[in-house]
Amino acid sequence: VKKIKKVHLVYPVGNKINTPDAIGRHLKQSIEKDYQVTTYNYDEYKIISPGSADVLIGHWHPNPFTVFRLSAQKKGWKRIIALAPFCPDHTAWQNAFANKIIEKCDRYLAITGNAWM
Repeated sequence: VKKIKKVHLVYPVGNKINTPDAIGRHLKQSIEKDYQVTTYNYDEYKIISPGSADVLIGHWHPNPFTVFRLSAQKKGWKRIIALAPFCPDHTAWQNAFANKIIEKCDRYLAITGNAWM
């Protein structure tokens, strides 16, 4: 079993104190204690070619031609982890497109809390 070598993080990691920058910055700081981390803007038009020991973590964009959505289609990832707010919506119209993305992921990390409800 190959160990994880590199994490590709598709999430804002700026210096702002509010979300999403604060979430991304703290996540990056935590991950880079153990792994090499490369960051990407979530609205970037790019496809990441994974190494066999690479992990993709990130937030999907509604546009299907953006970095997380395109890269998650590639074969060869050690893991694919989606990270997004959990927003209960009984009509499910806002994030219905995410179902097909989550199916390609090994895990879905939901950002939760009173601010997201």
